[in-house]
Amino acid sequence: MKDTAQLRVENKKKIRTVMREGKEFTKQELARHTGLSTATCNTLINEMAADGEVTGHKLQLGEVGRSSLAYQLNESYEFTLCVWFEMMDESRVLYLYLLNALGNIAEKRQASFSFLDEACLINEIEQMMQKQKRIRAIMIGTPSLLKEGKISHCDIPELDGCDLVGKLQSRFSVMVHMENDMHYRVYDYYKKNCQPDQIPVFVY
Repeated sequence: MKDTAQLRVENKKKIRTVMREGKEFTKQELARHTGLSTATCNTLINEMAADGEVTGHKLQLGEVGRSSLAYQLNESYEFTLCVWFEMMDESRVLYLYLLNALGNIAEKRQASFSFLDEACLINEIEQMMQKQKRIRAIMIGTPSLLKEGKISHCDIPELDGCDLVGKLQSRFSVMVHMENDMHYRVYDYYKKNCQPDQIPVFVY
């Protein structure tokens, strides 16, 4: 049985999922979209507003009568750093995309290297982390297999055996997730083109 803290976390996730559309919602509208009670939405939205995660302003309901508060996600509340790299001819190309809380690109950078080892990769990520202090997660797409969390059989040979997730989590104390880059691409295709009950199958 889930305790109160677990339910609170899950219910906030439901609210964030709805609000990531970028629209404004009253607490009553959030209750309808999430299936939560208005009282629960009221409590959680008040907490999120106090924390700066959402912002609210008065919304006039009709020409007369009292106004209501409409809320939307604060797009600058937190960021996700998306990192991937690939071989192009003899160059190692690194991409760093910074996504805001709504999933929109806030900043992007691309750089080419003749040699891209673990130290160089971490240095590039650290520069982004120092520039934006609200990065809460790092997502890494790698052209390789993963073996016990380490990069294996990578297109960029100097990254073979690199424990990138462990090094980044230890250094920056944020959530780090690494996956084969094609897995991310398939998931992105699914999110954009498939219905929730469909399973995409690809041959690559």
